[in-house]
Amino acid sequence: MGNSAGGHLVSMLGLAPAEAGMDTGQWENESSQIQAAVNICGPANLAYSNKQIVSDQIEAVDLFLAGPKETLSERQKTASPINYVSKEAPPFLIIHGTEDKTVPVLLSDGFYHALRTAGAKDVTYLRIKNAPHHVYTFSANQTYVATETFFDRILMENQNSEYALRCEN
Repeated sequence: MGNSAGGHLVSMLGLAPAEAGMDTGQWENESSQIQAAVNICGPANLAYSNKQIVSDQIEAVDLFLAGPKETLSERQKTASPINYVSKEAPPFLIIHGTEDKTVPVLLSDGFYHALRTAGAKDVTYLRIKNAPHHVYTFSANQTYVATETFFDRILMENQNSEYALRCEN
């Protein structure tokens, strides 16, 4: 579960396959993929451009994707969760406010559509009218319940999974 940049990261953890070459370090033989994800206002497409995005957000993405201008397009593609969407995606809950001035709601609209089009089996989108970037606390009466319900359902479904049994032993 993550908000904003954290939503981007949790989406990458849920979608980027081992073949993407992002699992590095001491535990390379263990997958970093997760079994469920809650993306709250996280940018799923770093190649998205819109003149309405203010300069400090563009600067943040530029710093994150630092490198030569000639390879920017490839870095945007590699760092965008939307490019790893497949029918094997874990369950996703996407939460976004329509009045988000930091990460345009259109990014979550597109992400949701891409997941559904790919055939992802469990995708829920909570698009909250008039909510800003801090939608999670702004609309806590909706977001907290949706998140708790999502995780309760996923955990109950996975209670008898091979992973759950392995962890108990």
